[in-house]
Amino acid sequence: MRNVALVFLLMCCGPRNGRLNINENPTQSPCFDGIMVNIENSCRNIHSHLVPGFDVIRVNCFDDANESGWASNTFYFVGNEAIFNKSGWIHVCSDPLLDAYFIDTHVATPTLKVERPK
Repeated sequence: MRNVALVFLLMCCGPRNGRLNINENPTQSPCFDGIMVNIENSCRNIHSHLVPGFDVIRVNCFDDANESGWASNTFYFVGNEAIFNKSGWIHVCSDPLLDAYFIDTHVATPTLKVERPK
């Protein structure tokens, strides 16, 4: 249920003109808001979408305004109850709503597999 709430919350705050406007419309996730403010300050156009088949939001710059890690990496937001194999993902932060990760796309190719409980 939390994952559905996460997707609804983040998609409702979807981009307008390539911006999420977090300063004007904060979510209930300080982890998401903090990362998005930094990305918005480093990038002219932000691409965000739901990863097909997963309750995962993917966010990255559509064009690099600068060469900071905020602009050059791909960020993933996952409901913290989700069970995924996050091979190559680097944990950034967590809060009661979600876990955030990034992937240096110059070094790794993202993998996303559902792990079935045993």
